[in-house]
Amino acid sequence: MVNWWNALSSPNQTLYGIAICISVPFIWQLAASLIGLAGGGDADGDLDGSDTDGTDAVETVLAFKLLSLRALLTFLTLFFWAAALYLERGLPVSRVFGSAALWGLGGMVSVAFLLHILPKLASSGTRNLDTALGSESSVYLDIPENGTGEIRVVVSGSVCYIKARSCDGGAIKAGTPVIARSRIGQTTLVVEPLSQS
Repeated sequence: MVNWWNALSSPNQTLYGIAICISVPFIWQLAASLIGLAGGGDADGDLDGSDTDGTDAVETVLAFKLLSLRALLTFLTLFFWAAALYLERGLPVSRVFGSAALWGLGGMVSVAFLLHILPKLASSGTRNLDTALGSESSVYLDIPENGTGEIRVVVSGSVCYIKARSCDGGAIKAGTPVIARSRIGQTTLVVEPLSQS
């Protein structure tokens, strides 16, 4: 190892040294992302494009993600490692830095693209009860008079068991077909038997 290092030219040693130094924060960011320490978009200056529908807004989000800390670290890491490896092979300096820049840009664009699509693939885990309004379901646990029971209903495309109250405060037995009319907060639906709707 020492012989290999001593055999390198001074510029090559410099490139390897910078590559190693840049790799430390790169690996830290990668590990933090994998175990969830990096958090959401604010941690590295990213914007969440999930609420943007216009083309200009999406392009702006992509531009910010292209300039994010993760994308920049990816560019620098790949650039310096590629430059050091190509220089060690004896390639001309112009080709070394040109090829290294291509590696860095490729990594930077890839990371920006991943930062753009990953939030869209993630689920917040919050159920949107509005998607169940007007849909038919059935009572799973008896709804007592002026009390709360449970219904089996499709919410956001998934079958869920949701707390429910009757519209008129009356009791509804388990197995009764019902329809969701409104909601109370984020956890309870107000239902009425289908025979009354």
